[in-house]
Amino acid sequence: MCLLAGVVSLPNDTTPEDWQSFKNSAVNWLKKEYGKCLRSVIEHKDEAHKHLHFYCIPDAGKQFSSIHKGIEARTKARQEKLSSKEQNLAYCEAMREFQDKFSLEVGQPHGLTRIGPGRRRLTRAQWQQEQAQARALKQANSRAKKVVKKAEKQAIEIVEKAEEKASNINAFGVSVGGFFDGLKNGYSKSKKELEEKIDEVREEERAKHLKELNEQRKHFEYEIDQSESARDDLKLTNKELRTELKNIYSKHGEYIKEQKALEEKEKLSREIEARRQQREQEEQEQRQRQNKDQGIKSVFN
Repeated sequence: MCLLAGVVSLPNDTTPEDWQSFKNSAVNWLKKEYGKCLRSVIEHKDEAHKHLHFYCIPDAGKQFSSIHKGIEARTKARQEKLSSKEQNLAYCEAMREFQDKFSLEVGQPHGLTRIGPGRRRLTRAQWQQEQAQARALKQANSRAKKVVKKAEKQAIEIVEKAEEKASNINAFGVSVGGFFDGLKNGYSKSKKELEEKIDEVREEERAKHLKELNEQRKHFEYEIDQSESARDDLKLTNKELRTELKNIYSKHGEYIKEQKALEEKEKLSREIEARRQQREQEEQEQRQRQNKDQGIKSVFN
């Protein structure tokens, strides 16, 4: 049986509240992603970055690929009889989508960007704009949660006050009613008016908070659309960069072939020139020997 292990980290300059919120979101996401296969999550706060270690084990009888997206994609590509290079690309793309999903559902709501500026060749202005979008998304998320909590708290207070007033009026009516039956109709009318007033106030508060929630929700959805748009642009840019890099590798390979062919040609030319010079030297030495032999013959003659 194989064990899947992973790490989720956060920069160490975050507040304890930010870390606690991020940690809860990350653990909930891991539970949703892996279900019962998630066996352990361990928190570490004594290193350079606060982080979580998580461990998963596939269900009995299932392959390791059932909990590992990259291996699952590579196995499928192998079954389709794709090349080793295509299998590796399928693995990388699946893992990239896995990280994109975590970034969209956990990282971005907490103000984290997907990839740093260096690897994507972003300008300083582009990187600052992306960070601003991430912070805006985090703030919108935080405001929405605060509005919901505030609305819930105020709704509870209004209900409690209304129930307290109704209880006091009811107790007062019961005690007085025993002595003043003639006030019964007046009390009933006052109680009804009070209940109507309470319902009216309650509806006004509910409408007010509902309007505020809708405005916050629209703003939050707008921020998410902006973030998703930026993410799509980045994904497209990454795809274009990969295509450009592939073309560069291809051109580089062609250049290397041309250089090798040129080197072979130059080497052959040097060898031919060396053989020619050697042949000329041999012919010259041969002529010298012939001239020397003829000189010797002349002396003896």
